[in-house]
Amino acid sequence: MPDVSASENMAMPSPSDSAPILLIKKHLPRVRELSRLKNIIGIRSVNEVPGCIAAFNEKLPRIVGLDLDVLPVNYFHKLKDLLDAREYVDDRR
Repeated sequence: MPDVSASENMAMPSPSDSAPILLIKKHLPRVRELSRLKNIIGIRSVNEVPGCIAAFNEKLPRIVGLDLDVLPVNYFHKLKDLLDAREYVDDRR
């Protein structure tokens, strides 16, 4: 299971030793209304993802799951640069 899952408008770190957090770029009020997660944080930019993850977990993920069938390539490369994980997996498989 990946330590963090990401799509173009959200990222969801899922550490094995604490509750997951949802970092959301769009539709924050609606997501808060529909989600059962307690830790939902609005972000303006993908650049905020590493800082938010570090604030909750103190370390960046080793494995990152991505929705590769819809994730734009430039977003994937941006996440790779920001997170520097050892493995990137397709969450859809």
